[in-house]
Amino acid sequence: MTSTRSIPFSETRARRPSGPGAPQGEPRVSLEATLSRGGTFDGAWWQRTRDVRAELPDLIRALTGWLGAIVRVGLDLDAWDEAPRRLVVDGHIVHIDWSRGGDDTMSATRGSQDHFLLLVIPPQATAPAAAIATRMAARTGNHAPASDVLAAAGITPAPRAPLPPTDSERVRKGDDGT
Repeated sequence: MTSTRSIPFSETRARRPSGPGAPQGEPRVSLEATLSRGGTFDGAWWQRTRDVRAELPDLIRALTGWLGAIVRVGLDLDAWDEAPRRLVVDGHIVHIDWSRGGDDTMSATRGSQDHFLLLVIPPQATAPAAAIATRMAARTGNHAPASDVLAAAGITPAPRAPLPPTDSERVRKGDDGT
């Protein structure tokens, strides 16, 4: 079993400002302060765009500093403009699992089975609404689903333009040309 060193959130927060108003380029992410993992979410992330290649590397760097090496993330296929299967971040491969969940969440995995769930705040959210949703998702013991958190913050999901089917979806539908 591989162990990872986890840096307490309070130590990294001062070095990597997050949340609404963070400097451009810094990920707008907040984690539940105790990392007790007792609620629905372990934190929230406010993406700036639908460009996964531009958004994900900084988030992975921040999460790696807080949680240890991130080896895999799970994202909603319809929330992004493209769907790469992996990204290389600082020389490390991060695998990306895609689903059509539409549930406004993302998972981050360190090691083989240690999952963290983040609320994903869509890029069109206003700063005040994003701040409310972030506080709700990062609150210890919060058990509200993503749709309730976003609605309570006044965030309406933007219409999503679905990506073309993935290779595995085409094969299941018989559209693979065979």
